[in-house]
Parts: sequence; C-alpha cells; structure tokens
Amino acid sequence: MSSVPPPPPPPPPGGFQPSYQQPSYQQPSYQQPGAYQQFPPSAPPGYQAYGMGAMANYAGFGSRLGAVLIDGLVMALINLPFEVFGIFGVAHSFSNCVSVTRSDGTSGLDCSNGAFQPSWMALGIAALVIGAIITTIIYCKKVSRGQSWGHKAVGIRIVDANTGQSISAGKVFVRQICRIFSGAVCYLGYLWMLWDPRKQTWHDKMVSTVVIKA
Repeated sequence: MSSVPPPPPPPPPGGFQPSYQQPSYQQPSYQQPGAYQQFPPSAPPGYQAYGMGAMANYAGFGSRLGAVLIDGLVMALINLPFEVFGIFGVAHSFSNCVSVTRSDGTSGLDCSNGAFQPSWMALGIAALVIGAIITTIIYCKKVSRGQSWGHKAVGIRIVDANTGQSISAGKVFVRQICRIFSGAVCYLGYLWMLWDPRKQTWHDKMVSTVVIKA
C-alpha cells in the first residue's frame, strides 16, 4: 500500500481563490496600578506658576515696603500691653537701687543689700517674650489664611513660587527668620528684588515664595 498523500483538490472554476487576511491585533494599553495623571494645582487670579507660561503680576518695592510698615504698626499695637508691663517689670526690679558716683568720676546704680528684685526682672522679661510670641503667631496665621493687615491695605499677597497657593503658617515663620539674612549685608537681600526677574528678596528665595498683586 502506497504512503503517498493524495493530490490537492483542483481549483474552482474560473481560477478563483479565497483571500485570507491575518486578523490584526492591537495590544491593550496598560497603566501601572496606582499611577495617575497629575495636573497643576489651581492658582489665584493673575498668577501662573514658574514654567507654566505667563508671568505673574509681581508686587513692587513700594507696595511691599508699605505692607511691612503697616504690619509693624499693627503688631506693635497688639504687643503694646506686654511691652508696657515688660518695661515696667524690668525698671521696677531696680527701683530700690540708688545712684552713686564712683571715685573715678563715673556714675551708676548700687543694688547691694538686696535692693535688686529679680522676681520683677523675670516677670518683665517673660511679658516681653510672651508678647513677641503671641504677635508672631497672629501674624503667621493671618498670612497663611490669605493676607496680613498690610498686604490687604496695599493689595498684595505672599504665595508659593511653584504652586501659587498661600503658604503655611510654619513657612511664614521660617520666612520671617530668613529676613535676618536679607538685612545682614547692608539690606542687600531686600534690594535684590529691584533687579530680580521675579522680584524676589533673599528670604523669598530661601523659602521659595513670591509676592504678587492681589
């Protein structure tokens, strides 16, 4: 018996052959679980974060100086009772001391024999420290919620340089500390905003903030 396979069937009449097309396959898109598309946070009117296109309407030197002066006046008024009591306490601690003239011609206070009252000195210093802490907390919370008294009066606000959002109270406090460096070298850190493209001072750059017109 032959093992040769039978010949293929003859083609259909007319030479017609059925066409065959391999079905197309599209690989489904896959996204890693937990991944999501990030969108830039919304910014206040008139502001776009750095690299997002338009330039922000940055506040000038005059308006910022006016805001600092107004804030300083308001904070001094809030702190006034603590300052008065603190100065009174420190002065009262020397109330029993007497003025003397030394042999070399100089004068001073003689607080011997228990004339000095350290309890009043401690109360006075505590009042000054507590007053400074309270006014600082009030100011930081005020700025973190939008605008301080001075900012509102001149129409400016402090925002994050990257997001355009209000900064936290903690960041406001750090920014206040960084003001020391801006004023350390003949106030060059404050004047830096006059030629900086984003009108940033040194303390603005340290904490990544900008001041814009509200």
